[in-house]
Amino acid sequence: VEVCRRPLGAVAGIGPWNFPILCMFQKVAPAVVLGNTFVGKPSPFTPLSTLAIVALIKDCFPKGVLNMITADDSKFRAGAHLTAHPDIRKVSFTGSVPTGKAIMKACSDDVKRMTLEMGGNDAAIVRGDV
Repeated sequence: VEVCRRPLGAVAGIGPWNFPILCMFQKVAPAVVLGNTFVGKPSPFTPLSTLAIVALIKDCFPKGVLNMITADDSKFRAGAHLTAHPDIRKVSFTGSVPTGKAIMKACSDDVKRMTLEMGGNDAAIVRGDV
């Protein structure tokens, strides 16, 4: 058995509004460890926490390895531009099913690899006696 490590190149990660730091860095870590560059887009509702962590750790990486973009999605569809960009080789997304479907369509045009974690409606039971 021979194992070959072949970086993909540019990897995009689109994060949710809930648990923004955890979800974004679950995308950053494997991408960078495997030799890729990373372009992240945090939720427009919670970008500052992710940007603050990136500001703290950016000097740990060579310039251009860890990148973040932010935008008001109602005016500039940064996520759509990111997923359709020809230099992006893989997309990792956490969020809603409708957005995940749109990302899947955008990735299918040039057969990008993708990881989609969709739904966000995990069951929780809240009891009055707890």
